[in-house]
Amino acid sequence: MDTWLEKGDHGTDGRGLPLAIDGEKEWVQQAMIRLCVPRGSFILDRELGSRFYSINPAQPRLLLEEQALLYAKEALLPMADAQVEWAKCWGSSAGGQGRLEITVKIARRGRDYSVEVKTAVPG
Repeated sequence: MDTWLEKGDHGTDGRGLPLAIDGEKEWVQQAMIRLCVPRGSFILDRELGSRFYSINPAQPRLLLEEQALLYAKEALLPMADAQVEWAKCWGSSAGGQGRLEITVKIARRGRDYSVEVKTAVPG
């Protein structure tokens, strides 16, 4: 069982109490955390997270997607029942800052889920 996360904070009910989740919602949230958190930034588990933030968004799209797919698989490796099906990327550079948007399609027990990750990469 986990606590629902919403917009970077704990999701709450009408009384302001944290909402508990389990099952599919908890699994999807765990996958999202592994994809969205920069690898090495969580002090209690330096292996948690992805290396999406290290991708150069100025690369050709095919290379972006190959690298994103590799990093998504790496991030979700501890989740044995997660199959990464594909990763789609959109990147741009503006004002010395690279922006990268990644959508990852993952599957579990025949159900598909899409997770969107947005990251900024120093240019």
